[in-house]
Amino acid sequence: MLVALDVTSYLASRTGVGVAVGELARALVALAERDGRDTFRFCALSTSAAAAGRLRQAFGSARGEVRARRLPVRLVAPLVDRSPWPDCEALFGPADVFHTGPLLVPASRGAALVVTVYDLTPIRYPEFHIASNSFDRARLRRRLERAARIIVPSSSTRDDLEQLAGVARDRVRVVPLGVRPQPRPPASGPVVPELGLDREYILAVGSLEPRKNLTRLVRAFGLLKQRRRLPHLLVLVGPKGWMEDPLHRAVEELELSAEVRFAGFVSGETLAALYGNAALLVYPSLYEGFGLPPLEAMAAGCPVAVSRAGSLPEVVGDAGVYFDPTDAQDIARAILDVLESNDLRRALVGRGYARSRLFSWEATAEATRRIYAEARAER
Repeated sequence: MLVALDVTSYLASRTGVGVAVGELARALVALAERDGRDTFRFCALSTSAAAAGRLRQAFGSARGEVRARRLPVRLVAPLVDRSPWPDCEALFGPADVFHTGPLLVPASRGAALVVTVYDLTPIRYPEFHIASNSFDRARLRRRLERAARIIVPSSSTRDDLEQLAGVARDRVRVVPLGVRPQPRPPASGPVVPELGLDREYILAVGSLEPRKNLTRLVRAFGLLKQRRRLPHLLVLVGPKGWMEDPLHRAVEELELSAEVRFAGFVSGETLAALYGNAALLVYPSLYEGFGLPPLEAMAAGCPVAVSRAGSLPEVVGDAGVYFDPTDAQDIARAILDVLESNDLRRALVGRGYARSRLFSWEATAEATRRIYAEARAER
């Protein structure tokens, strides 16, 4: 079977969906190299002349080829929404299956279409999105009508798809995302020196955007500094996003500039070290379709405190402490619960390791490949 996989998101984002698309692509190639069953065409729309080279470097294999078109998504997406042309064959060539995300779903002459919807954030929280990464209910429904199968990363997202977009459950398959195995951190180790972290720290990972709820985390952190003289730093890891001014204003208003570190985007190796040395990962997101950072933290032996929202309870299970993401005092309470109890920390680390072993990119790829066969059989 020849599968054309749209990896435009991998080029566009170094976090979230971009990470998930890249990891899935690599896992699919690894399976194909092992059993010789499938070949892949990694497709992307990009105005960058370097796009094809980046894709070859990331996914180059005897089982996969690359096709990058020098076209902007913002112009092609509305065109394929309104017209059966250009179809996926015109854009990327013939294939048995075309697997894409919800932002670009062209018609097909022969390929079975599989669409992954990672979350319904643009519909749940439209005020938190910009035009380039948004869709409304009607547009999403029209796009998904073209799909033979729809993949979501959690049961929570499947429920949202049914309730918010009216998509029948029998067309949807739940395929959880994975996590790379992480070496257990040493009992005590140096804090990542290049970031100048000179004491214990609380970690938060995610793009600087409103849905990640980092402003409320900063306010919770301020409460702990004021009321409990918390000695820790707060380290925010993630690239710049959008609508981040309230976050920076909160840091200044609470006089926390020396206590909050903006690390920006960091390499995978640095992120693993940050997880392994952190006192705690706090993930205060208002909504997630899956939530990779808590899973990555658990795999690295870092205790987690997360929102009781979206898919996060489904991913974290009994391996985390939960809080109401709309209440800064409850976020502060959860942080303190973990920091003040060594027994709780040890329990969370143990449960986190066990929980993370339930997820792997190989399992994600195997389940995805079964859905390709299912979609193709009905074409």
